[in-house]
Amino acid sequence: MTSFSKAQVTRKTVVETSQHRLASEAGAKILSGGGNAIDAAIATSFALGVVEPWMSGPGGGGYMVLKMAHESQAKVVNFGMCSPKHLDPATYPLSGSGISSDLFPWPSVVDDRNVVGGGAVAVPGQVEGMRLAHETYGTKCWADLLKPSIGLARDGLLVDWYAQLMISPAAEALSRFPKSKKTFLTSKGFPVGSAWT
Repeated sequence: MTSFSKAQVTRKTVVETSQHRLASEAGAKILSGGGNAIDAAIATSFALGVVEPWMSGPGGGGYMVLKMAHESQAKVVNFGMCSPKHLDPATYPLSGSGISSDLFPWPSVVDDRNVVGGGAVAVPGQVEGMRLAHETYGTKCWADLLKPSIGLARDGLLVDWYAQLMISPAAEALSRFPKSKKTFLTSKGFPVGSAWT
């Protein structure tokens, strides 16, 4: 038995292209300007890199599954991250102290060098993946697809309570690097907020 009315009618159509409103608006604007779904996904992806840098962006990678209406098979754009060509595993010695503090349960490396800072292992693939998707299926020019994210970057990241919540676990890692520390943390080590300033 349900407590919902059987007579209730929903008249509002919702189109959501991402988890963040501003990134979704970037993709929707591309669609309303004549772009296709791939164009919108590319614009949304770059906008997400600005408004949710802890989850998305040029420093990451992934996969895009595409199924165009005029094609019988789906295709995959693989833009997963990979190891640098001349990676020397000896420069990432295991610490012997259990598993990594990172998302993945691999053995811990001395100073978390494989997951923190410029020496982190993975070479990002996101920008190349978006380029390949654009080259193969895009209809709008690349500059138009980047325009929303450039505007959002010029406005700057709004560090509200949620952004502070996401940055907090990285405070220790951010404090290791002077520029990151100055940009993201207060003098006491807390995430710098902007929502109420």
